[in-house]
Amino acid sequence: MSGNRYQYLNEIEVAELYQLIDANDSSIELIDIRSHDESSQASIPGSQNIPLHDLPLRLSHLTQKQTVILYCQLGEKSAQACLYLANQGIHNTINLRGGFEAWKLSGLKVA
Repeated sequence: MSGNRYQYLNEIEVAELYQLIDANDSSIELIDIRSHDESSQASIPGSQNIPLHDLPLRLSHLTQKQTVILYCQLGEKSAQACLYLANQGIHNTINLRGGFEAWKLSGLKVA
């Protein structure tokens, strides 16, 4: 988390997320907070789309049993969403550093 302007934000790198997905880790829930239009064009396999503006309406969907990994296009909005969720009492969130763009640039498969 060095150099991170969000002091209390947990983040994950693309390679770490890929390992969790590849291992079919059921303890994570991967959420794409981009718009439906953006998400429908391409997304990280196994993610579900809950647009940022719908997140407050879906708080009950996010359980404390799973680690929730959020991503957006570049990682900024999802970082803010993680902090918002923490303020709502949901502390099991992790931001994908660099967002979907970092995933694409790494050459990994998209859905």
